[in-house]
Amino acid sequence: MDAPVASLTDLQSCPGAGSVIGVFTGQTPSPTPADSPAATGYDTWALTLDDGTRQLTDDGVHLGAVMSPDGRAVYHLRSSGRVFGDALETPGVIERLDVLTGQVTEVAELPGTVDLGISGDGRHLAAAHTVEPHPDTGLDVNSVTVVDLTSLEVEAPLSRAADVDPNLFSAVTEVALNPDGSRVAYVLAVEVERGTVVNTLRIRDRVTNADTVVHTAQGTDFVSDVDWSADGTTVLAAIRHQRPTDTAEDPARFRTLRVDVTSGRTTLDEGFAQDFAPLSADGSRLLGIAAPGPEEGPGKSELVAWDRARGPSRIASIAPAGAGISVASCSYR
Repeated sequence: MDAPVASLTDLQSCPGAGSVIGVFTGQTPSPTPADSPAATGYDTWALTLDDGTRQLTDDGVHLGAVMSPDGRAVYHLRSSGRVFGDALETPGVIERLDVLTGQVTEVAELPGTVDLGISGDGRHLAAAHTVEPHPDTGLDVNSVTVVDLTSLEVEAPLSRAADVDPNLFSAVTEVALNPDGSRVAYVLAVEVERGTVVNTLRIRDRVTNADTVVHTAQGTDFVSDVDWSADGTTVLAAIRHQRPTDTAEDPARFRTLRVDVTSGRTTLDEGFAQDFAPLSADGSRLLGIAAPGPEEGPGKSELVAWDRARGPSRIASIAPAGAGISVASCSYR
């Protein structure tokens, strides 16, 4: 609330992409019959250079999106629209939406997709999803599948990490690709014993299949977002931090993890948002979506920039409430 107000004027428009520089998922209540459970609808919204927003879909079934590095395309997830309990079915279709023409094409069908990541060269798309459902035991096989965006070839999923017992529940929750798509950063949650889940951030080499744990969340902390800097030097993650004394009424606390890919050195800074996107090639500046201040009321979010040297600055309030922001790297100056 006390952060200074800034703007996105230090970014630039991308050739051939108009004023669109990013994308996020907007959340709105969906009208339902009186005898049906209430559900939240999700649509893809564009973030424009003038601090504005523009709705790109209006069917309420698009959950999660990433922006292509050149700003020309949005890759987003489409659900069937079926409601289970009070939530939409997990998306199973990845679509490409052309920002200028609005044309939509299907990229792949991958059931149970929860997150997407795109390589810095725009040639590969990674999806964290369910590979084998096992409703009888609850031990679904979750992994990462990479799609070649030139040929639309869907590659074989990454194999299970060697240190993960197949008899324990595990799930890939977040994914990101390095600039040339040769390495995958992903978050793996493993239930090591009933009621105890350990979250690890890992890097998998797609050529050698070597899997390296670069961070293990402590206690009840978990990783809520992950990205790879455009220059390939740093993996960034948002860590949801919980103190033993925290209650449901306490505000969420976040830390920003930086992993130097060459040395493996990690640093933790005080964070600001659950979802973020880099605003600079080295990842020293971030843009995130945070909960609004009490004066904003429900149904909105705060667009907040964060600089390692200067701290946070508020950009604008956005409506509807948003999540999962992604920014085109061509907009960096």
